Amino acid sequence: NVRRQPPLPVHIISDPVKLKQILYNLCNNAIKYTEKGTVSLNISCNTNARQIHFDIVDNGIGVNEKDLQHIFEPFVQADNSATRKFGGTGLGLSVTDHLTKILNIELKIKSIPDKGSNFTLIIPLYFQDN
Repeated sequence: NVRRQPPLPVHIISDPVKLKQILYNLCNNAIKYTEKGTVSLNISCNTNARQIHFDIVDNGIGVNEKDLQHIFEPFVQADNSATRKFGGTGLGLSVTDHLTKILNIELKIKSIPDKGSNFTLIIPLYFQDN
């Protein structure tokens, strides 16, 4: 599901290739780890804080608090059974973390095992003066 909550800016200033890669990685992970249920991309704008938020929300397998501390390390997945069951190299979130730092994007994670995860990208909005 994609949900847009107006008002949203027509344009944002960012690197489109890197931003697409971040969104692709997060949405791909959400889909991969959600066998049944939903994955949503929610887009909203906090005009007072001058930020746009992308929330990738799933009700998949989730991640426990201990494993969240290592989720951005290369070649790391929550546990070996996830690697066997879902595949992948464990590089997607490491690349995502690196790209968010390059683009000055904040990434927040909330996750509950067996309930799902919520990855939130917070992108500062820069306005061009006329």
